[in-house]
Amino acid sequence: MFVPSRAVGFVKPGMSAMLRYQAFPYQKFGQHQARVREVATTSVRPEELPTSAAAMPGAAQSEPVYRIRIELDQQTVRAYGTAMPLRSGMLVDASVLLERRKLYEWVLEPLFSISGRL
Repeated sequence: MFVPSRAVGFVKPGMSAMLRYQAFPYQKFGQHQARVREVATTSVRPEELPTSAAAMPGAAQSEPVYRIRIELDQQTVRAYGTAMPLRSGMLVDASVLLERRKLYEWVLEPLFSISGRL
């Protein structure tokens, strides 16, 4: 996977990630767990990327990206009672879980940031 430079600052190996395969809409088939295995230390310019990765949604065309490797928890997606194997080239959206907070911490965060402590 490739992550825009503005989003890679806190990504570290071992962090959890949630994957959404475009071939299996997450609204129906859910999200799938993975772990960050490796985060590149050098960036890649967009023109150096393969054409499929260059059209990354949400990234500026000139913004450098970092390659991260993830390890899937499962190589299949359960669809209609059957384990469907993932195929090479399937498009995926991912969210890396950077932190865990309790609901009240999330709601009250603006107030805590004013006072300078949580």
